[in-house]
Amino acid sequence: MSSWCPERCQCGVEDDSASWNRPICRNRALATAVAGPPATLGALLVQGAACGFGLGAAQAGVLFGRLGTRALLWPVLLACAWALGWAVTAAVGVRIEDGWTVFGSTGALVVTALTAVLPLALRRAASRGR
Repeated sequence: MSSWCPERCQCGVEDDSASWNRPICRNRALATAVAGPPATLGALLVQGAACGFGLGAAQAGVLFGRLGTRALLWPVLLACAWALGWAVTAAVGVRIEDGWTVFGSTGALVVTALTAVLPLALRRAASRGR
């Protein structure tokens, strides 16, 4: 676990001074402890789901004021989206055994499309007054 989140975060993120990098490192460290090194598709799916869920849970805390209890669905959606992002990345031929720290651009496109529901939900909630 310490190899993924040492004193200076080494999660594959260029600028680790941003406040959001630490939670990502912690989620990745926890996922690695549970699933093992990210060298197989199964490990990447577990890691993607764990990281997505952890990040989604943190975001849900902020979203709760605007979405109410619907914000509790966000961590589940993000967990599924991140796992699918890794699956798509592997499906297009990226060598996952190389230990990539972030899913590829094709996976990112899928995650972006799946998470586009959030701005729509926020807009709808704002027009309803919540």
